[in-house]
Amino acid sequence: MCGVRVKDWAELQEHQQPPLHAAAYHAGAVEPGDRVLHLGSGTGVGAQLAVPRGPTVTGLDAAEPMIELAGAPGRRSPARGR
Repeated sequence: MCGVRVKDWAELQEHQQPPLHAAAYHAGAVEPGDRVLHLGSGTGVGAQLAVPRGPTVTGLDAAEPMIELAGAPGRRSPARGR
């Protein structure tokens, strides 16, 4: 993915996935002190959902444009915890 396609994916898809991620973190009983490795994290929305539960969260994605979009000004980045 690159350029406009990444932004299109983010706008159309990333907000449909939080229920799945939230259910996984709940089922896995993620809590403070845990470590979460979120593979294929895209723009980081799913990884961000783990942050309030208190673990250390690392998101990885093979698509560099997704990582760049995750760190874009005005977007919350789970890597930065804000």
